[in-house]
Amino acid sequence: MHPFLELFSQRPVYFDGAMGTRLQAMGLQGGEHPGLWNLSRPDDVKAVYISYLNAGADVVTANTFGINPLHFPEDWKTPFTAGIRLAREAVAETGRTAYVAMDSGSIGRLIEPLGDMKFEEAVTLYREAALAGMEAGCDFLLAEPMTDLNEVKAAVLGYREAFAEAGREVPLLVSMSFDVNG
Repeated sequence: MHPFLELFSQRPVYFDGAMGTRLQAMGLQGGEHPGLWNLSRPDDVKAVYISYLNAGADVVTANTFGINPLHFPEDWKTPFTAGIRLAREAVAETGRTAYVAMDSGSIGRLIEPLGDMKFEEAVTLYREAALAGMEAGCDFLLAEPMTDLNEVKAAVLGYREAFAEAGREVPLLVSMSFDVNG
């Protein structure tokens, strides 16, 4: 059994807190993508990870939320993998037993029939993210917070395609958010 899943089966697992609001307190401007700080202000991103680890977090979610080819058509992999690398470095520097989650949220477009994105295109985006995340050294894949079951399906299928392509698996977690009407 994967060590993260073993821990998860034994006791509550504590995740870190919000990254975006912490970076805003450090000067992130409105409209500026937090993922760009993985390259422009890596020490600040790592400091956030370290603060959560020192507070007792078992998991740090990499600063990869919202980094995908739709938002970064020129080069999404560089800031994406840097976010995971910085999280791995923070875990090593604290000396704690902790895990790094590749954090993937909604891709930012609605899937057909509600939107214009083809289901297969969404699967491909999630597969590419999972492959990059596993290659960069994440311990597991996290899709959060998801609101569309169709997109959850695309994420899970994309992650499973990545597992088949990479020839290995890591744990996969999905969290969902619902409004008062379900």
